Amino acid sequence: DQDIGKIYEKEKKEYYLKNLKIVDTLFKKAKNPIIYISHNVPWKTKLDEIRNPSSPRNGQHMGSRVTRELTLKHKPIITIGSHIHENFGQDILGETPIVNAGFEGDCNTLVTFKDGKLKNIEFKGATPIYP
Repeated sequence: DQDIGKIYEKEKKEYYLKNLKIVDTLFKKAKNPIIYISHNVPWKTKLDEIRNPSSPRNGQHMGSRVTRELTLKHKPIITIGSHIHENFGQDILGETPIVNAGFEGDCNTLVTFKDGKLKNIEFKGATPIYP
């Protein structure tokens, strides 16, 4: 039904704008350096693309548009997300290193800083897909 589709799209846009405003306000109040931790990794990166031929979502990007927009706008020293377990590893979005730390199993991500700057990203217990 087209009316249901229009209502869904309207609600989705309202939800997006509401969340964007909330997190944007937090960024504006924060003092640098900022470490951005989100449930999802940013949308349209190599960390959020579904790469499973048996999945109906194969080839689609499933990350957060809010996380993407705020990472590009505020340039935190790192953005850390998860949710998409199959693409753990690291990437760059704009000037910001991004990490998908949401992999399954006995694995950990260690991020170290020195003098307010990112020093190292290390994956323990598994080999990341995108080192």
